Amino acid sequence: MSANSKSLDQLLEGANSGNLEDMVRLAFAYREGDAVKQSDRQAFHWFEKAAKQSHTWAQFEVGVCYTSGDGVDKSPTQAFYWLKKAAEQGHAWAQNNLACCYSSGDGVEESQTQALYWFEKAAESGANDAMVTLSKFYSDSEDTPENNRLAGYWLRKAAESGHEEAKEKYDRQLAEIARELDAKVVNGQIIKQGEKTKMANYEYKTVSCPPDKEEDMLNFFAGLGWEPVGSETITSGGGGFAGVNVGHFTFGRVSQGTPSTTIKLARQKDHPDYQQIKRLSDQAEHSFKKYNSFRGLIKTPFGMSLKIYLIAILVMLAINTAIFFISNMNLFMLVLPIIPLATLIFHYPWCLIMSRAARQHYHNADDYREQCEALL
Repeated sequence: MSANSKSLDQLLEGANSGNLEDMVRLAFAYREGDAVKQSDRQAFHWFEKAAKQSHTWAQFEVGVCYTSGDGVDKSPTQAFYWLKKAAEQGHAWAQNNLACCYSSGDGVEESQTQALYWFEKAAESGANDAMVTLSKFYSDSEDTPENNRLAGYWLRKAAESGHEEAKEKYDRQLAEIARELDAKVVNGQIIKQGEKTKMANYEYKTVSCPPDKEEDMLNFFAGLGWEPVGSETITSGGGGFAGVNVGHFTFGRVSQGTPSTTIKLARQKDHPDYQQIKRLSDQAEHSFKKYNSFRGLIKTPFGMSLKIYLIAILVMLAINTAIFFISNMNLFMLVLPIIPLATLIFHYPWCLIMSRAARQHYHNADDYREQCEALL
């Protein structure tokens, strides 16, 4: 953050008036010496004022100040207190630092269980240092298929997020595996020497979903034979993959301008039952799209009818007002009793029918997925 977007006087005025964002910008300005004389103490002062009013980023910065002793005396206890407040509000780096506190016992009783919990929360929130820590944790744990999978998963996620150390390590691991298999690495995939292309034996699609639906989405498509091969934001059209791209799928509600995750998925085409898998997969996706279109009615059929009723009331009021001014007649009381009856007779049953249809589409999608999963 910088004071560049506002003058120092404007920031001071806003901060003194209680504007939390101006308090935080002013704190950063003091810490960085941006348009004002550098002062860690003044930076801490404004961070703390905003933190006490529940500003998440300010709470994290206060925790960092108590950890490093910048602008205030070091206090592991106070550092833990403020980091926990920010972490509980979803701040990824606060979650990471809080996990470090639990791991080392700084400001709180040591707890590796709590450390692992908060490292996982931080990694899921996007803190790539936490991803690296988790990868090392699972790599150093008991040698089991699940621990090995999680170690590789978090290393790959950290590498994809731009963590340089993780990217170098991940690239080295891929290169070592490729050498053992007498293969080569192409675009992050291991291709065996002598093959024309491994990619030609795959089909690809992209799937968008809200961040909190990523796990559900991956589980759904795993049952249809799809595997994730990347999670950066891309446009529908294959993201540069060779092979066949079969389009884009939206899982859950993804609105314009809201955060969403776009996953690239790949599926082998040389499976002996590929045609049957593809048919069941297409049917499952079609049913899920239908469910996705109507699922808003599942929990709120009455609510939808009530909205229609209120709209009808407003329309009738407008019509009645117009008629009253034109002919001095008040027809509203004659027509009003018909509106709720019409809503009950026509719209509410329609909502119930659509609600049942949505549930049926969901069950159909699940049935097709289970049949497909049995062939894999």
